[in-house]
Amino acid sequence: MAHTPPVISIVDDDPSVRRALHRLVQSAGYTGETFASAGEFLDSSPLGRTACLVLDIHLGTTTGFDLEEQLAAYRAAIPIIFITARDDAATRERARRSGAAGYLPKPFEGLALLDTLGSVTAQALPGPVSTDSSLSDGGRDARSTAVNVSGSVNELTDGTVRSGDAAMRGGMALYRKSRPRRSCQ
Repeated sequence: MAHTPPVISIVDDDPSVRRALHRLVQSAGYTGETFASAGEFLDSSPLGRTACLVLDIHLGTTTGFDLEEQLAAYRAAIPIIFITARDDAATRERARRSGAAGYLPKPFEGLALLDTLGSVTAQALPGPVSTDSSLSDGGRDARSTAVNVSGSVNELTDGTVRSGDAAMRGGMALYRKSRPRRSCQ
């Protein structure tokens, strides 16, 4: 019996970050859906099909926390991985209090997101969970990292992970260039 890959919804107002994250989750065997705003996400009716939401905290006119609160009001139990380029103690604490499945300050390694997605989707899906015992220096060996997707293991090649990480770094470089610099005065 074939399983449909989990749907990962990505909400980020930066098109290059959305594109990079979409490529990364697709390369790991997930189905990726991208949205430029909280409103676009809610208008698309993804609540019943989203296995995990990768959600930028700062979305222009609204925040990821606003969307998280709306989802809680709808009683939509979607695991959320918050991502942000503006990492600080108050933001981390608010994400922790929200019950987030993960929190990743930008720029982050693609494997960090894939590991978190693997944990979230493995909890939500039946079947055996793949574990990788080849840990070195506290991190996963990129050539042997596996992510459990609907009970099957999709191996990520070293090149896939490197290209996903490069896409994230490139997207984050564009993100930083496009944002106005603020002075601390």
